Amino acid sequence: NSMKHLKVAEYFLQFPVQYIDTSNNTSLQNLLQKLPEHKAIFIDLWASWCGPCLKAFEYNAYLDTFLLNNNIERMYISLDKNEEQWRSAINAYALGGNHY
Repeated sequence: NSMKHLKVAEYFLQFPVQYIDTSNNTSLQNLLQKLPEHKAIFIDLWASWCGPCLKAFEYNAYLDTFLLNNNIERMYISLDKNEEQWRSAINAYALGGNHY
């Protein structure tokens, strides 16, 4: 229904997509330094081909609300090798946040 799409769009806007430059194969510690200091970080490990990962995205509206209300930054770390599939899944599931 249309209300569900409005809700997803609302949360997507609260956490805009930010792609983290990893052209020089950086470590997790270096990735975390690219995010705001003194802020908790929620790390979501996923892949566009992972069925359970995609199923869990149905609950992102609730999780995003919790993260927003508790000033927690979101970072997605993908195991995808295919950049086109990865970016397509980010848009299809409205995955707002920091992406590596």
